Amino acid sequence: MRFIAREEIDALHLDDAMLVDALRQAFQASSAGEIAMKPKSTVSQPDGAFQISTLAAWPKRNLGIFHSILGAPPANLAPGEAHYRSYQLVTNYERGTARAVVDGSFTSTMLPAGVTALAAQALARADSRIATFIGAGLQTRVNLAALRGLFPLEEVRILGRSAANAEALAREIAASGLKASVTGDAEAAISGADIIVSTVPSGPHLVPFLEPSWVSPGAFVSAVDLGRSWRDGFEAFDRVISDDRAQAAVQHAEGRLRYGGSYDSELPELVTGQRPPRQDAKERIVLIHPGNIVGVMAITALILDRLPSLQAAA
Repeated sequence: MRFIAREEIDALHLDDAMLVDALRQAFQASSAGEIAMKPKSTVSQPDGAFQISTLAAWPKRNLGIFHSILGAPPANLAPGEAHYRSYQLVTNYERGTARAVVDGSFTSTMLPAGVTALAAQALARADSRIATFIGAGLQTRVNLAALRGLFPLEEVRILGRSAANAEALAREIAASGLKASVTGDAEAAISGADIIVSTVPSGPHLVPFLEPSWVSPGAFVSAVDLGRSWRDGFEAFDRVISDDRAQAAVQHAEGRLRYGGSYDSELPELVTGQRPPRQDAKERIVLIHPGNIVGVMAITALILDRLPSLQAAA
C-alpha cells in the first residue's frame, strides 16, 4: 500500500471541468443505487476540535473508501494554517485489500467548489454578474475560479473577518480583470448580488450574522459553511437544496448543521432530472453543503484513474 501525497495530485492538473464531470457521474451512479454509503459521523469537542468519518463502496468501480477529517482546536493553529486535514483509505472492493492512503487536502478543498459549480449550473441565473463571498480564504478563491468559467461575472464583493486578508484578495481579483470591493456591511454585501457563497469556518464562538431576508430575488446562495453563518429565516428562500438529505439530517442531529429542513431537492435529483432546475428568474435558492461521501469518492476515483502507478494495484 502506498501514500499518495498532495504534490502527486497537484501534478495531475485536474481542472474544474474535470471535477464537475466526475461529480456528475458519481451522483448519477448514486441515484441509480450503484454506491452504498453511510452519512458522516462527528465527534466535536468544546475547544473546537472535531473528528469526522464516513465510508462507501462503489462495486462497479471496484472501489471502497474510508474518509476521515481531523480538525484541530483553533487556538492551536497559526494564522493561515488549515483548520482541518483529511485522508482517504482506498480499498479494492473485490478483494478487500488496501490500495492507498490519499492525502485528502485537494479533495476537501475542491469538493465544495465543484458542488457549487455543479449546482449553480442548474440553480443560478445564466446572466449572473455580481458575486458576493463571505470569507476571504482559500474557499473563496476556488469557488470564484469555478464560477468564473460558468457565468459572465463582472463584480466581486468580499466580506471577511480580516480586513487585511480581504483587501489582499480584492487586489488579486482586480488584477485578474474583475471589479472587486471589500465591505464590512453584511446587508450591503448580500443585497443585489446574483450569487452568494458563504465560507465561514467553524469555531466554538461563531454567532450567525447573515439574514436570509437580505438575499435579493433571483439570487443563488451556496452555503459551503453548512449555513453556520446564516440566522434562522430560511423560509425567505423559494427553494432550499441539500447535496445529500440523509447527510443533512445526521449533521443537524449532531449539532453541526443548524437548519433542520425541509429540503426541496437534493443534488442527485437535480443531476438526474428528477427535480427541476431554476424555474423562475426571481426565485431565491440556497444550497446547503453538509458534505457527502459521493463527492469524495468521485474526486478520489478521478485521482486514481490519472495515476498509472496505481493501476497495477487495482
